[in-house]
Amino acid sequence: MCRYGLSGCGGSVIRPGAANEDKKLRFARRYLGLEPPEYAHPVLRDVLGDTYGLLVYEEQILFVAHKFAGLDYGTADKLRRLLIKQKDADELEQMGTVFEQRAALIGRQPQEIHTVWHALRAFSGFMFNKAHGAAYAMEAARGLWLKQHWPIHFLAGVLNNRRGFYQPLVYVIEIIRAGGQLRLPDINASEQKFAACGRHVSIPLWQIKGLRQEFSAQWRKARQAGPFGSWEDFVQRVRPDPADAQLLAKSGALDVFFRNRHEAVWRAGQIARTPMKKREQEYSLWDQYSNVAKAKAAPSLPPCTDSIKAEWEASLLGFPVTVDPFQLWLPPASDPGCIAVVELENHIGREVEIRGIVVATRSHHTLQGKLMKFISLADPSGIAECTLFPDVYRRYGAICYGARWLQCRVQVERDATDSGIQLQVIAATQHTSMDPFLLSAV
Repeated sequence: MCRYGLSGCGGSVIRPGAANEDKKLRFARRYLGLEPPEYAHPVLRDVLGDTYGLLVYEEQILFVAHKFAGLDYGTADKLRRLLIKQKDADELEQMGTVFEQRAALIGRQPQEIHTVWHALRAFSGFMFNKAHGAAYAMEAARGLWLKQHWPIHFLAGVLNNRRGFYQPLVYVIEIIRAGGQLRLPDINASEQKFAACGRHVSIPLWQIKGLRQEFSAQWRKARQAGPFGSWEDFVQRVRPDPADAQLLAKSGALDVFFRNRHEAVWRAGQIARTPMKKREQEYSLWDQYSNVAKAKAAPSLPPCTDSIKAEWEASLLGFPVTVDPFQLWLPPASDPGCIAVVELENHIGREVEIRGIVVATRSHHTLQGKLMKFISLADPSGIAECTLFPDVYRRYGAICYGARWLQCRVQVERDATDSGIQLQVIAATQHTSMDPFLLSAV
């Protein structure tokens, strides 16, 4: 096994240098015992044994050049730099001649030399050294332990980090799956980050899209004196910009002050509508705020429906809180034959229907330059990545654009490692497009 664990090797093998020529798949298959390691010469077993005969780590260039071709480490390091930078093709060609000549001098056979040099040339571009891979392995192991034993706290940390592969919605779904609940931003209770307490995760104000940093600074300073006793107290102490007040109201951060969200939005709108006295040809913001407390009582407003509140939250926070994301965006299946993601393992070799919220998309060009697409669909049981190959993408790519959720007919097969599944889209149906309100926030 790889000395630093699969996660360390895996973090390195996806780098451009190590991943060239389909080596990611070969590495995975060799790790799983589906194909044997191959070595162009027995001496390379000591150098590449940890990585199943494949070049994965940057320093392996030095060891291969030294042990196989007899290059001194200074010359071998020059080769390493040339392979990484990929800038001087002529100098790299000259280095190839030196490599071949030195290898021949110590008795290496022409075919062996060709094979090893081809492997080195293919191992070019950005790559990791083993120490870097080991650091990744440690991070992966710690993250795995935390996700297993403290999933809600771990996912709150991922949301704070803001560097996950997926959009925040996916991590929120994972929190819900783990039995957690999210709490709306709260002008009195929110902390400076996503904070997990028991099974609850409170949302910070900075998650509200469009909220100005100037407001955040004013709010933090004012709240140090204590919580806000009322809407009027908040306005007098913080003096929010009208646009910031609207964002707070729609996101639910002002719910603590009002009977319903409609009233909060109406009150926030009064900041902009309160008449201001003109002094020396300038408008005084202070007059604007001092009059808020005297504003007329809010009209009798009906409570917001949960779906309206959830849509406001989704547009400003990136995910709904009042309503479960699947309840909001994934209507009950009209086709009883739809398969849950978690059940796909039981349908290898079959065509099935799946449906889910679109949580990630990625376009890709084949070696022939044709466009294809990967779409990740989430349902309450899990996430599945579906592949639209070029011919299917030409037919269905347009209807996938902007779709909030899709239903796809897919062919379920084992992947090349025989340890997972791959889903090839045959047909796709766009049931619900992302509505204009949400599109305006993307």
